[in-house]
Amino acid sequence: MAYELPAQDLKTIEVAEAYKDRYRINLSTFAESIEYIRLETSDETLYSYPTVRGIQGDSIILVKSMNRTSIFNRKTGSFIRDIGHIGQDPDSYQRPGPLGFNTDNGNVFVYGYRKIIEYSLATDRIVHETNVPDLMEIGGVRTTFTSGAYTDTQINMNYWSEQGYFVGLVTNLSGKDPIKVVLFSRDGQIIKFFENKQTFEKKDPKHMKVQSNSYYEFDNAGYHKEYFSDTTFQFNSQKIQPKYVFNNGKYSPPYKRQDFLTDDESNRLMFIKLLQEDSHFVYFELHHQQQYRVGLFNKKTNQTLISDPESDDLNGFYNDLDNFVPFIPSFRTQEGYLVGTISAEDVYTWFQSNKSKANKLPEHLKRFKNIDPEDNPIVMIVKPKN
Repeated sequence: MAYELPAQDLKTIEVAEAYKDRYRINLSTFAESIEYIRLETSDETLYSYPTVRGIQGDSIILVKSMNRTSIFNRKTGSFIRDIGHIGQDPDSYQRPGPLGFNTDNGNVFVYGYRKIIEYSLATDRIVHETNVPDLMEIGGVRTTFTSGAYTDTQINMNYWSEQGYFVGLVTNLSGKDPIKVVLFSRDGQIIKFFENKQTFEKKDPKHMKVQSNSYYEFDNAGYHKEYFSDTTFQFNSQKIQPKYVFNNGKYSPPYKRQDFLTDDESNRLMFIKLLQEDSHFVYFELHHQQQYRVGLFNKKTNQTLISDPESDDLNGFYNDLDNFVPFIPSFRTQEGYLVGTISAEDVYTWFQSNKSKANKLPEHLKRFKNIDPEDNPIVMIVKPKN
């Protein structure tokens, strides 16, 4: 292994064995309570694929879509306003991007051309711009195709760390990109970068598959896992080291052969994504045989649990707290709450498939029965047990 870590600190998460004994995982295993916020849907708030990107205390929910960046009221779900706008003028941005809040000052991040733009919530004006580092200056490689086109090693996804810097993840598109993670300051200066030790052979140099890499923060460190890798790496501004190894047994994706897998071969494998962590558990999603399942790893007992979808095909931790829709965490707030969303379409499906349960819901949940499948999603906020 290219990185050293004391054996007692490297944990193995047994997935293949747990999959044999999969069963329903109750939300009460780790959750104390759950709150629902229905985001306002109106002619003014019609979005293309809306995604919640952050929650600021008790006041604001940040929502991004393909062409808008907006804030909603944290308590009521009502629309407040858009942040900035897409355009070519000096006060505009190029695309919303996946970034959320600057946790140091409350500003909102969006993307410009090869730069990250900050909007002030107070003035709705651009207050800072950060140039994304050029990785060719620190050892990146250029891959040239037979057509003459080329691709350079570059950051494919940016995140803001609560430690006060940006985290840039590099997707290994060429199979031999030499950089894995780049940490850079708000002024665009590289603080630290970590090498990529894994390579694979390209089947077709003209074809680039962009896989979903996982990133989250916990306990003053960042965590990163590639889609085809079995290892989650922990890093800070000083070092990187392997922290968790997912043991998928014979279903483990072969990193070196990833470009040569057929669809049938990929379907037989187990892929881990959407990781989150707190003091007690590691939460993840398992993709296998064209189905998604949630998983839970108990850090104290080293036990792994894998769920199965319910009869209505909705995936997630079974909501035994109020017998409503399942929950999947997508990010963790600074206060330690787990946040997930469920689409209006899935809520509608749940009511159609669980009419007996729906009749027994408390009144504050029965009101979701009138939801339209095209409405904005419902935000779910879980308070974990101590």
